[in-house]
Amino acid sequence: MLTAEDIVVVRVTEEMVNHGIDYAKKSWPFTFNRMGLKTEPRILNICKGVLVEKAFMEMLSLLDISHQLTGATHYTRKDRYDVHIGGDRWDIKSLYIHPRHFTDNLSPSSKGWLLDCPALVPTDQLHARSLRDDDVYVFPFLTGLIDERPWEPTLFPKNEGSYLIGAPFAYDWWNRRHSPGPIGHLELTYVGGRTAPCQIEIGGQDESKNLVVETIEIAGSPVQTENAYDTLLYLHPSRLPNGDIRLRAEKGCEATWGPRDWADIYISDGIIYFAGAMTKGNFRDRSTAIRRFTKTKINETKTNNNMLKVHGLDPIRQHLPQVGRIGGRVL
Repeated sequence: MLTAEDIVVVRVTEEMVNHGIDYAKKSWPFTFNRMGLKTEPRILNICKGVLVEKAFMEMLSLLDISHQLTGATHYTRKDRYDVHIGGDRWDIKSLYIHPRHFTDNLSPSSKGWLLDCPALVPTDQLHARSLRDDDVYVFPFLTGLIDERPWEPTLFPKNEGSYLIGAPFAYDWWNRRHSPGPIGHLELTYVGGRTAPCQIEIGGQDESKNLVVETIEIAGSPVQTENAYDTLLYLHPSRLPNGDIRLRAEKGCEATWGPRDWADIYISDGIIYFAGAMTKGNFRDRSTAIRRFTKTKINETKTNNNMLKVHGLDPIRQHLPQVGRIGGRVL
């Protein structure tokens, strides 16, 4: 049985967060929207998952555990699994725990609170054939202050966010099965005239599905992009625009972002608790099916899952003996 001493603790670094942002902002339209979220929360959720994957890879490298990313695919396609270690495929099943759920009961020096938390695997994934029964799930829990709301001026000094982002919700901008044909050149302008200049990074794809990124500065007059786009993925302003920004495409699409419409990817004091691991076959045999909207110790599920309490998992060192060298250190 897993104990608190078996849980491995890793601090989130800025590099991990940036890695998550870079992947999330370009991949969100191609990721299955299992929970039916709007665009910006989808980007944040992808970022959280990818930064945890990055932390796991860094832990493997630190312990000289040979691993390959043979399951990784192009950002427009779903990964088959996260990492290949020895003869097994490993799939990372991370969950975020909001600080309101544990207050002062969880810290790197006090991990016992996690033992009654749920390890979850979506039921449809558990019964899919992408993993064999002897492949392995690993269950990390991410904690820290994460902003999941639209930008709030009171949260940040100097009226700046951590990583402001806007992404189009309408299919016309990014879903070619729904709306065929390229959107063309884009025109950005402040609505209502001149205001303080702002640089905006624009990310999209060309007709060959290559990633296209450019930065333009807007102040008063409309500004057109140098590139023509097949799809638009995101806008990233260098600071909070102090006016509404209107975006128009040659195809006829139009959208407007006001100062409160930008979402922020804000992750501070992040800590990842790699709680335990288990083969797919054992997890399927020992877990219990729970339905969508089931309330657990840390969340309300948004899809059907199979659940096993953390204390019922295997210690990670049972599958990767090198992990035992970590002891009680925080990585």
